[in-house]
Amino acid sequence: GAVLALAGSTAAYFLKVLGADPLTAVALGLLAGMAAGLVNAIVTVGFKLPAFIVTLGMFYIARGLAAWFVAGQQLTGWPEGYNLLGRKVNDILLHYRIAIPDGLLRTVAEVVSVQTIWMLLVALVAGVVLAYTPFGQKVYATGGNVRAAAYAGINTNRVRFVALMLAALCATMAGIINVAYFRSFNPVAGQFRELDA
Repeated sequence: GAVLALAGSTAAYFLKVLGADPLTAVALGLLAGMAAGLVNAIVTVGFKLPAFIVTLGMFYIARGLAAWFVAGQQLTGWPEGYNLLGRKVNDILLHYRIAIPDGLLRTVAEVVSVQTIWMLLVALVAGVVLAYTPFGQKVYATGGNVRAAAYAGINTNRVRFVALMLAALCATMAGIINVAYFRSFNPVAGQFRELDA
């Protein structure tokens, strides 16, 4: 929730206040969210602190930065090109003057949104990685019992570091898409979503 807000506020700030182009805003939103994830990962793994405590601390930092970026105000009004990240596939195609003829394909394009595509892509990649790669097995082992995984020769610090960075990436993408979907940024975006992860 808080990393979502930090990434969204960064993108919204650069879009609205500084007039950045959509690609730059997305890149800077990604940078802000991943920086928060990097801090979480370094402090959790490097200082051997519980991830819950570290991410709770980052919650306050990220939430404060998100509100500070936008001066506690809701921001709106940036190029429609950015808002396409939160639209249906058909809306994006029409924006680029690509028309789909009537039929099943058009019906699907009118229903499926960018958020749905991202969710399916993340679920597919995560499912394949967790089920069919050595890293996925290491994630299961580390999540099940860190000490036993370490005794089995797994570098649990690396697994935990990568897992925290991947969680930050997912929250960051959610924040960037959230701003596009609502066509605005509210400093309380993602509030009470912290424990959903």
